[in-house]
Amino acid sequence: MKSGVVPRGHALVPGAGSAYDAVTLAAAGWKVTALDISPTAVKAATAAAKATPEGKAALKSGALRIQCGDFFQFRSAQPFDIVFDYT
Repeated sequence: MKSGVVPRGHALVPGAGSAYDAVTLAAAGWKVTALDISPTAVKAATAAAKATPEGKAALKSGALRIQCGDFFQFRSAQPFDIVFDYT
């Protein structure tokens, strides 16, 4: 951290919306789980991610997972290094 660089790791993006932030993090080298409670939002996020070269590559490599679920009930098999949300 002294270098001003945040080490990459596993990020959770709750309320992922159009997945813009999730795709940006994945393109920067993070492993990202994008989570939204709305199935409609998950479909839109998946379509938006597939519409960009970065998003398509992140989905294909597994660096980006877009899931439908309730943030308050969500459990992950591995811990997250950051939760990225600014609502």
